[in-house]
Amino acid sequence: RGNADMLLKGMQGVLTSAGVPKPSYYGHVALSMLQGSLLTWGKYYSVVKLNGESQGYAFIAFHFNDEIQQLCGRDTTIHETYDVLKRFNDELDINFSLRGLNGEYVVTRYGIDSHNNVFDYMAKLDFANPGNKVDVKSALLYSVPTVEIYKENATRELGLNISFHGAAAQFVVVSKVMKEVTSE
Repeated sequence: RGNADMLLKGMQGVLTSAGVPKPSYYGHVALSMLQGSLLTWGKYYSVVKLNGESQGYAFIAFHFNDEIQQLCGRDTTIHETYDVLKRFNDELDINFSLRGLNGEYVVTRYGIDSHNNVFDYMAKLDFANPGNKVDVKSALLYSVPTVEIYKENATRELGLNISFHGAAAQFVVVSKVMKEVTSE
């Protein structure tokens, strides 16, 4: 809405006026890809058994407080939002244990926090005034989720830890490595 050169205006939405994704955009993308059965959930997490042959699980975890949640329901100034996010320094550790798993699994973690999003990008530029043209391509590159991929071997159980400091979200997919069957 309005001047595309002014990336942040304090309005609700998943994209800025220039089309740069806000953190909620990536949450919507991740949730739209989920197909499966909800196994458990709490205030800060959900666990889904994924449909398909991958024998996979998805863990969705997020860290926020009531003040941050209230920001999502109304228009605010960028400075009010910055103050709310800066004050929130709580830590949270969530541990999951998947029992009955055996074999090799691939763990893929996607994360977004207070350091890799369009809001942090603009804060580092002192919320560039409307007269300064902001480099939209740099903002796009700066605000993508982090990705970490690794393998785990499970013998009857696979453990997973998600740790947060401040406002953040992680989407973790755990999939069984399927061995290719070859005939000789």
